[in-house]
Amino acid sequence: MPGRLPGWRVLATLGLLAVFAVVGWLVSPASSSAKMWREFAPPTGGHAITMSCSTEPRLTGSFLQPWLVDSWTAEQWDAELQHLREACISEVVLQWTVDSGANTAIYSSDIVVAGRSESDDVLARALAAAERAGVDVYVGLQVNDEWWRTYANDRTWLSAESELAQRLIDEIWTKYGAARSFAGWYLPFEVDNWHFEGPDTWDGLASFYAAVGRHAKHATPNLPIVISPFFNPAGGLPPAEWAK
Repeated sequence: MPGRLPGWRVLATLGLLAVFAVVGWLVSPASSSAKMWREFAPPTGGHAITMSCSTEPRLTGSFLQPWLVDSWTAEQWDAELQHLREACISEVVLQWTVDSGANTAIYSSDIVVAGRSESDDVLARALAAAERAGVDVYVGLQVNDEWWRTYANDRTWLSAESELAQRLIDEIWTKYGAARSFAGWYLPFEVDNWHFEGPDTWDGLASFYAAVGRHAKHATPNLPIVISPFFNPAGGLPPAEWAK
């Protein structure tokens, strides 16, 4: 189905959780007034574990894919976000709003005219539920399966995606920017250690990030922009080279 990740991508998504959580912690440290405590059952032969949401470093963010939450009622949203808050998760990434390959959106878009891929306005309901729960939402821009074939090698394709991302920023912010839970932007295209081995691809991706980032900062000066690197230890660039 459009937007769903193949099996091997699930592992990448799990990895993204850790990456975003670290970024989220740096961006949004918990205040002393928002501390929560929870007692967990003791493990066999051990002692009870007390988890504090003021402990640092810690995981503070999680991803939600739109197709998963499409049919959720307001009550289901509230229950899910309450469970996340109890686990000290205060930030959620709605992983994408548009599939530019399938030309579909999860909200009523005037740019993406083929229609919504989900049955309701997922973005509006996510922001509303997050506002009720006191959770921040990072709004993802577009995904496109072509990314996994071209990466940053096709400058023409990447430039078109950059232009679309900038238009989506303007449209989404105009439609949903008043939501207090709207905390920032997420760029779904990931930089991994397998397909970005030389300056050409580095420069291509840097140009994409820079153009979209500049536009987002112009439209929403106070909102952070989040990206997710993906590292596969089975090959590709080693950590030190990938870090460069």
